[in-house]
Parts: sequence; C-alpha cells; structure tokens
Amino acid sequence: MFNFIKLPNKLFYSIDNDSKSILQEVKNDKVILILDYLYNCVDRKDIIRFTLEDVIVSCGFKPNTNVGKSNEQFRNILIKLQDLHIISFSEGIDIKTVKPKNLIKCEFNKYIETKVDKETGEIKDSFYIQLSDQDKDKIMNYAKEKVDTLKLLIYYCYLKARIYKRPSGDLGLAASGGRSETCFLKYNRITEDLGIVDKSIKKYNDILIELNLIRIKNPGLWYYLGDELINKRESPNFFTLYFSDKDYARHNLNEAIKSWKGMDINKNKIFLDTREYKNNNRSLNGKIGRIIRKENEGTATEEDLALKEKILNSMNPNLEREKLESILDANLGESLYNIYDDKLNDSDKAEYYEDIENKLGLYDDDTNTLTVDWKYYRWVMVDYQFGDLNGDHKGDIEYFKNCVTKKIRENSSKPKEIIENKVDKNISYEDTMKIVDDDIADDNSYIETLAKEHDEAYAKKKKAFGGFYDNITLFEEQRQRPKF
Repeated sequence: MFNFIKLPNKLFYSIDNDSKSILQEVKNDKVILILDYLYNCVDRKDIIRFTLEDVIVSCGFKPNTNVGKSNEQFRNILIKLQDLHIISFSEGIDIKTVKPKNLIKCEFNKYIETKVDKETGEIKDSFYIQLSDQDKDKIMNYAKEKVDTLKLLIYYCYLKARIYKRPSGDLGLAASGGRSETCFLKYNRITEDLGIVDKSIKKYNDILIELNLIRIKNPGLWYYLGDELINKRESPNFFTLYFSDKDYARHNLNEAIKSWKGMDINKNKIFLDTREYKNNNRSLNGKIGRIIRKENEGTATEEDLALKEKILNSMNPNLEREKLESILDANLGESLYNIYDDKLNDSDKAEYYEDIENKLGLYDDDTNTLTVDWKYYRWVMVDYQFGDLNGDHKGDIEYFKNCVTKKIRENSSKPKEIIENKVDKNISYEDTMKIVDDDIADDNSYIETLAKEHDEAYAKKKKAFGGFYDNITLFEEQRQRPKF
C-alpha cells in the first residue's frame, strides 16, 4: 500500500477548453474515492483486482441493490470511467452485468495527462497531484462542525491541482527566486469548475486553514484609475499549501501578490489595501434605474445623462479585451502561445491560443515564426476573440483566415520599405483590396501613395484623439471614411 495516491488534474478541472473535467463528466463526487481505491489496488503488473462489493465497503458505504443506491451508483461510475478511457476491463468482463461478489480485473489507461516536447519527445510536465493518506484522513474525519467532508476533500485537491509546483530539487523561492508556489482564484472560477457556492467556499477555506493545510491572502479592494465613482472591486484570493512553515507560506503569498500587482493588467488600478467590502453595484443600479425613468418621462437633465454614462463606464469596462491587449503589449513580438507556455506557465491557455493560431494560419511550424508581422498578429488575435469596435467578426474563422492569407500574399510581393511601414503604422490593406481591382492592387506606386495618404490622416487623427486612436486598426478606421 502507498502512503499517497496520484490524482489527475483533469479530475477537478478541464485542462483544455474543449472538454469537461472528470467530475463534470461523471457527476458523482464518489469518483474520487473509487480512483483512490483503484490506485491502491494496482499490482506489480499494473493489474487491478477487486469486487464491486469490496470497493463499496472500502469507500465507507454499505452495499444496497435498490434503484439509485450504492450498488447502482458505483457501477455507473465504473462504466463512465470506462467510457472516458480512464480504465479498461479485462476481456470477458461486462461491468454492466457483473455480480457484486464476482472478481473484476481492470487497468488504468492514460491516467495522468502529460506535456511532451514536440522536438525531443521528452515529457516536459505531468498534470497530477499527490494526496497523502494523512491529509485525506484529516479531512474525511473532520467533525468539529457539520460539513460535507467529501466535497471538502475535492475542494482541497482542486486547490492542490491549481497551485503551481516548483521542480523537484529546487532550493525554494528564497534561495532561487522565480515563481512562487501559489495560485489566485476568484469565487466564480471555483463555482464554474466545482459547482460550489460562495458560502461553501468561504466555509471550506476556513476549515482547511484550521486544519493547517492551506494559507490564503487577498491583495485588497481596488478601483480603476480615473473612475470618479470609485466603484470598488474584489481582488482574487491567493492560495498556497501549508507545510508547518508559516514563514515560507507567508513569503510565497507576499511575493505572489507583489508580482501580480506589478503586472501590466493592473497598472490602471488603485489598490486600497483593505478587505472592507460593500457591493456598490446595487446602489449604482438604483441610480441608473431612476435616471432611465426620468428619460422615459422626459425629465432627465444633462447632469443625469452624464452621471448615467459615468456609472455605465465604471461598471462595464471591457476587462477581458484590455487584459489580453496588456499581456500582448508587455511581450512585444511574442505569440500568445509562447507567452503562456514559456512565461506564464499556463499550459491550458497556451494550447488554447496555439489552436487559434493554427486555425487562422498565423504560425509557420517549419520556420517556428509568425506568418505575419507582430502588430498584424496582435490585431487578428484580439479582434478574433472580441470583434472590432462594433463587435463585428467576433469568432469569424473564415474572415480572419482570409485576412491572414491576403496579408501573407502581400508581404511576399511588397518592397521591404512598404512592409516595414505597415508594421510601424499597423496598416492593413484588406478592405482597401476589396475596393480596387487586381491590376491596381498590384501597382506598387499606387500602394505607396495610399500608404502616404494614410500616414498623414493617421497623424492628424492621433493628434486629435490622443492615445485612444492607437487602438483603432486601419480596418476600423476605413469603416468611417469615404470609399475611393
């Protein structure tokens, strides 16, 4: 018997964006107990021998043949694990009909997800946690207050799976520097992954701290720089595991929060260093409602309308778009795949963006380079996910594939100085090409004239609009000007 078991991260959350976690697929929390049992029953030949009755009893339940009770539940979980290709039964065994006392033989398939280096074939990372018997027993035997200990165990394992782990043999944060062994999570992310409500999350956090299994710290409330209404927002909680060294846990959390506050996505935020939280949205929604009633009655003043605009801008900034743009701008010349894979160590996001880059033809595997200039890449990746200023073309694969194809064709035929000009000014010729015929489009003198005219117009508008105009792509600008 082992004094710990390995559980795959995908048991608790999806490690790619196109699938569900094992918990979400199975829809029964007892799956973690069954996997624990099966892992402990693996023999030297990687075969697992057990009976349905024994697994039920070993997991702390009584056999019950009634509809929907333990026998049916455990059988259905084993069937689902087979359907998910996590386990496979020996030939001749039909888990749907096998009797509770009959011997069952099975083995794990691809139990632990791994990340393999494309060039060397070596395993770069494995996505699993180790759950010790001591930690499991500490949680499952907790009786100080009424709590679902099985859900508490799942929540603890979920945090372990989310928390970054430094390589084995590493001397630690204080000696080696680098990334702290933490994770930061908002309640809505936990709820989305595990289906646990805010009240339960708070309760579970308190119990795990009491059991000396985790430590938590929060950066405090914040609001956007320039937000006249000071609409306060919650920061995510930062988590770290506790191994009887309070100084190490405190150092991990402090360094993680320090690094997080220094990220580009937080440069336009004012942190209040307090957790005193009041839900401002309720009062702000009330103010908007009163102003709308005035508008309907025709009694709204200019001050009312200005206040309404301030409230809406305060409550609904395009956070996700700003976040993506900030990450890109902090890593000039880098693809999102490389940023998340090499710098942010988020394999889920890295694979997500790698898939988009491949679908849109933005990356050349042969040369390991982008197929277009970086500023054009930035425009494609941002507008593909969020649309242009009017929300058009969001998620439109064919539109952006065509844009990228045309851009590649242009770059292969344009003089170097014209290409550099397009990179410098973020110039895109897509819409221009739609309004001129092919003969004119191939005329370099025409293109040089067009580029010069565009630069002059760009300079005037940038002077008028300031930094805001830097974020407007040529495609969006051309929507606003007369066609030739």
